[in-house]
Amino acid sequence: MQRLILSLLFLIFSPLISYAQMDSISTSISIVEDFNDEALLLTEGVADKDFKEFLLKRKEETVAELKQINWAEAPSPKRFQRIKDIVNSYLEQISDSVKELSTSALGQETKIEEAVTILNSSKAAKLADLEATHKTEGVRKEPEKAVPLIDVSPFEGEPDEGEGIWFR
Repeated sequence: MQRLILSLLFLIFSPLISYAQMDSISTSISIVEDFNDEALLLTEGVADKDFKEFLLKRKEETVAELKQINWAEAPSPKRFQRIKDIVNSYLEQISDSVKELSTSALGQETKIEEAVTILNSSKAAKLADLEATHKTEGVRKEPEKAVPLIDVSPFEGEPDEGEGIWFR
């Protein structure tokens, strides 16, 4: 009976826990991966092997850069703006590269135009989702303490003080 109650409580509160764990980094990584999948799906019969490799390489670079930001910077408005710029440039680059496919794929310009339209609308929705995560992400209020360059020994003092490191 206790297990049943515990499992029900877990099922009730699990969406809240997962929503609380979604920060701007994990949201941006999922946006990049979803957008890459959309671009691959929309250019299925049009894109060649080089284009697919380009999409995969660009996705891996962007995800690696976002993970580096996660380790290097604490949540702040500056960090969020940097994340947003990286995601926006990725989405723009992929959308532009799909648009450039129309020059190489003769006879399928309408399919590529439809794909670009779908990707642009998806891009706007994904950036709005990313903006929503910034509002829920916690930002530290107190400034960080400055770290001294040199540790001063508590026993170190001036020679005229009498005791200390100078008088051994």
